[in-house]
Amino acid sequence: MNYRDLKDYDRSLEYGEKCLRICRESHNKHREAMALNHIGITYVEITQFEDALVYFRQALEVINDIDDKFIHVSVLLNIGKAYLKQNHPKLGQFYLSQALEIAHESGQKGFQFECHEALATAYRSQADFARALEHYERFHEIKEQLYSEESTHKLKNLEVMYQAEGARKEAEIYRLKNVVLEQEIAERTRREEMF
Repeated sequence: MNYRDLKDYDRSLEYGEKCLRICRESHNKHREAMALNHIGITYVEITQFEDALVYFRQALEVINDIDDKFIHVSVLLNIGKAYLKQNHPKLGQFYLSQALEIAHESGQKGFQFECHEALATAYRSQADFARALEHYERFHEIKEQLYSEESTHKLKNLEVMYQAEGARKEAEIYRLKNVVLEQEIAERTRREEMF
């Protein structure tokens, strides 16, 4: 949870700027790009689009130095969404298409999902329903893949847990058998000593 999620935009900007300053002082380009992206998103939330674009463009400059696909897609996606909020669907489509291309090349399905959804919205706003439909269909395909992969992952985790639980129970049974066997031996020894 961050201050932006709590709608405390002043504090979000304050901490974003502090983080940005620390990242620049420590020459941490990855974190610097993330901080710039965070500040840009906060400015979009408070509809100060020009300020947001300043930070997003700075983030893109930093990204060019580090070649981080994840952050690159995130920034392009946020720029595209910012233009859509400003009712500039063509500019939004331009950045969203770039984000989608990089997300596709780098196999980032979560970002592909978001890009298709935003592009569908952009095309729908321009009454280009055929292209909007293409993106909605792709959005739903990826959504199903992500849910399927998540379900498969959860099933694998359950299987591992089940196997671990089975092994634990087998170990407990083995231990109990040993205890019973030890008791039987002790009882026999006691009886033999009595005779």
